[in-house]
Amino acid sequence: MDTAPAEHVWEDARENRKRCTGCGLVAVRHLVGGGPRWWVEWIRDGRTWSQLDGEQAPACTPAPREGNRPVDAAVRPVVVPYTCSAGSPRCGKKARLFPCGWRCHDHRPGRPREDE
Repeated sequence: MDTAPAEHVWEDARENRKRCTGCGLVAVRHLVGGGPRWWVEWIRDGRTWSQLDGEQAPACTPAPREGNRPVDAAVRPVVVPYTCSAGSPRCGKKARLFPCGWRCHDHRPGRPREDE
């Protein structure tokens, strides 16, 4: 199975600069002399490629994104059925399930707050 390399998706970073949202490659346009001609230099991870040297832009190699990684078990909240999970520390009273999670009578959604 032959897979084509991913194409760069560019966003403007500054004047004469753009950045690939996938791999972080920066393309910098330089003016040649005083005319309307430009040459491009690509920079990523301290390495440069230059159009003047006859080089092409390097392939887009997207870095792993934070959203694609599984949540660490230490970070994932522990849900105990039939126990109110409101507050910190947790309430812990007997509860029923609402769309927002397990809540007791005191922490149920839509309950009017009492003025203190």
